[in-house]
Amino acid sequence: GYNEETGEGTLRRIVVREIKNKFIFALVAVKKIDCGKLIAILEENFNDFTFLLNVNSSKNNTIFSKEWHICRGFGFFEAEDGGIKYKAGANTFLQVNDDVRVKLYEQALKEADSEAVALDLYSGGGMLTAMLAKKCEKAYGIEIVEEASRCADELKKANGLDGRMFNVCGKVEEKLGGVLEKTKGNK
Repeated sequence: GYNEETGEGTLRRIVVREIKNKFIFALVAVKKIDCGKLIAILEENFNDFTFLLNVNSSKNNTIFSKEWHICRGFGFFEAEDGGIKYKAGANTFLQVNDDVRVKLYEQALKEADSEAVALDLYSGGGMLTAMLAKKCEKAYGIEIVEEASRCADELKKANGLDGRMFNVCGKVEEKLGGVLEKTKGNK
């Protein structure tokens, strides 16, 4: 294991995501390593999964770096929820607690005005932004994680939301003003 205080060791983290019985396993290491034995063990126990290696040699406590290697599978999973088709990777935020997600999204949609322009800040993979785009005149999602923003763009296309759903990649505090300028005159 990796020791953050001394910088010694190789394996930093194992991250597991599951949605609808599909799994993404992401091993975070300080250098590129052979993951074949671990993948073979996982294949004995799981049918539908993708395995990623993230090389993070930074001296800080960030979980992932930008260096990804797909070791098995496609590097993401596809699913459908609430009438929205989507893709997500290891670094794409999705509310994974089903009960919380359903209640949260139902309440947000109940509050949304069909003639309004909705803003989804820290929008992750765009699930809520897409739901709002289906109900409202337009919806804008702002997300800093590039992978999540790309997934949101793919979600927009897969669900026919061009012209209604707009994804902005960047820091909310830097992008919000520009988005608000675009929405002036709308509710």
